[in-house]
Amino acid sequence: MKGMELKEGTYTISQDLKAVVVNGNTIIISKRKISHDNHCRDCVHCLTGKYKFSPKQWWESNYCDARPKIIGGQNGFFYAAPLSKKACELFKQNGEDKEKK
Repeated sequence: MKGMELKEGTYTISQDLKAVVVNGNTIIISKRKISHDNHCRDCVHCLTGKYKFSPKQWWESNYCDARPKIIGGQNGFFYAAPLSKKACELFKQNGEDKEKK
């Protein structure tokens, strides 16, 4: 129905759609889906730490405390945990009593 002319009036559209007016034209688009999946940001293991960016600069980053890795035979490294990333199999729901390290 692209380019269909409508008469002035009130129209009913589905709840998963919304109407937007752009340059005087009404456009019907689908609403953004809300994800009910678990994400790293909701996990107990998602912590915020600092890593060295350059000799005198530090950068703050989120990491997964449950997924350590060894680089060059040294411990103390962790996988990054982007806040919007889907949670892995180690996911545990974040509670109100969570303490950050």
